[in-house]
Amino acid sequence: MSGKYGNALSFTGASGSWVTVPHSSSLRLNTRMTLSAWVKPSNNTSYRTVLMKDHANGSAYGLYSSNNAAPSGWMWNTGLGDHTHVDGLTPLPLDAWSHVAVTYDGATARLYVNSTKVSELAMTGSLVDDGGALHIGGNTKWGEYFSGVIDEVRVYNRAQAVEQIATDMNTPIKTVNGVSGQRSVSSRDLGAKVASTSAALSADPIRGVSECIKYPASGYASQFLEEDQRPYGFVKNRFSWCKWGWGWRWAGPNASTVTDKQRFRYTLIGETFQGNRDIKIRLIVDGISNVQGSFFATSESTTALRFGLKFGSQCQSKYNPSAFDPVLGFSQNTLNWKSSPEATFWLTSTKPGPDPSNPDFLTTCEISPWIQYETTDPRTRGMARPWKQPLVSGRSDNNQPIAYGIRCDTGRKMRNTSGCVFSRVTPFLQFAKSDAAAWYSKGDQYRWLVESWEHFDIAKNHPDLTIPHYDGKNFPGFSKQKLLHREVDDAKIKAHRLSSTTMCVLGWPDPDEVKGLSCDEYPFASTQEGANSGGPISVDMISAVDNSGFGFYVLGPWYEKERILHDDGWYLKIVEQAPPRDF
Repeated sequence: MSGKYGNALSFTGASGSWVTVPHSSSLRLNTRMTLSAWVKPSNNTSYRTVLMKDHANGSAYGLYSSNNAAPSGWMWNTGLGDHTHVDGLTPLPLDAWSHVAVTYDGATARLYVNSTKVSELAMTGSLVDDGGALHIGGNTKWGEYFSGVIDEVRVYNRAQAVEQIATDMNTPIKTVNGVSGQRSVSSRDLGAKVASTSAALSADPIRGVSECIKYPASGYASQFLEEDQRPYGFVKNRFSWCKWGWGWRWAGPNASTVTDKQRFRYTLIGETFQGNRDIKIRLIVDGISNVQGSFFATSESTTALRFGLKFGSQCQSKYNPSAFDPVLGFSQNTLNWKSSPEATFWLTSTKPGPDPSNPDFLTTCEISPWIQYETTDPRTRGMARPWKQPLVSGRSDNNQPIAYGIRCDTGRKMRNTSGCVFSRVTPFLQFAKSDAAAWYSKGDQYRWLVESWEHFDIAKNHPDLTIPHYDGKNFPGFSKQKLLHREVDDAKIKAHRLSSTTMCVLGWPDPDEVKGLSCDEYPFASTQEGANSGGPISVDMISAVDNSGFGFYVLGPWYEKERILHDDGWYLKIVEQAPPRDF
């Protein structure tokens, strides 16, 4: 079915004529939301669902093309304990395209038609989500089905401004089925385009203590080590970090005698997000045990542990309630830590003002967690000192204790969206031959995956066989020791492509030999190591139709998913076999 841009989904208005997207944490929206789509309704009588996240009592959130009179946005909201809705004023035209969108920013819900605000409603509270599926074209609770055509469905975990809605309205979705980590519905399977949510571009977070401690790099090798052997913790991906360790308290009648010991484990789990500049730090205290003596066992209601965060001027406490202010810290006695072992701190890094020297609006937040043991008993010593003690032995460039550095941006090549990443890790793009072969077996249209893999494999393992031929070639981009670096300057990218094209002309001078082919290069034109850099280069002639495949379907979406900015270093991991994934 022809859509607003390319193909689209056609719905009959009958039961079962819908698309189901299984529940995912990335679809669990909270106090920020945008839903939008192009619709071409053929019937406006009764309620007509464009998309809806199911809830046992109806809808966690949803967008209607018609509420029997006009378009409408619906939300189940904790502030009201019931559904609330923001409604349009006039019906959408039949058999014609209209763009509809609803946003919620934690204070106001707004409805837009063709990027013009038509109504708004003051409301507060979080959206209630009980894990129901997301449906396009219908809903489970009331059986309200769409009749007509839907295209360009987008779900964001942020409230878009009207300018952003207008941009989306006039821009077709390019990435419909990207690399791992994206939440999307495949147009190859459905015949239509459905955008991934901005939250879904964030990688899988570390779920809890049991997941964190299974990674050797996340904490101590032994609970009895006095020195932290893993000072910076473990980065699961650019959006997930954790650090754990053992804390000790001891007591005795004098400075040289220890009669009582207590041990506890602390775990810090950090998470950042696509779509905002927020940072979430969870603290879990468990494993509290009295190793020696009875002092701590008998004083659990009168001795307390306080944890907090120290951070630089480019970060701020987001919510700042007194109990969970990271600057003041959070304190509980031992009994309460045992029954309520978790506290969550929220930070944010405000987007700076315009600055030609900082076009990606970069800020850096280096956090240092600390502990303070609170008691008036003079017997306690060791970690029981009355001042704030850092929980990490890692050091920043100016020798200050830090847990990890977090970089936030609103990047030029990130569609002007914001996000933060744990930056002390080198990202890599894994590309497996098994992936390429599996997709090629589904149809000749995927041969570009195989051609690309073979080109990169030769560049890595047989550089002497690449064109142009010369001895001593050693390509960058296949290890941490020799990285590629992203280039975003369009003029420089064009110069790389012109240079590689010149090399292809020299390598394949016969025009008849290259009919239907175009020049493919490694390193990529979107890196500073491209053909015009003066470094080693490999060129090959592949199908003109397929030549843009790797960049369009793999590399470009991966840049966005990992928030790879200008000058960021990264490498390509070429492997034979890997778990299957989608492109």
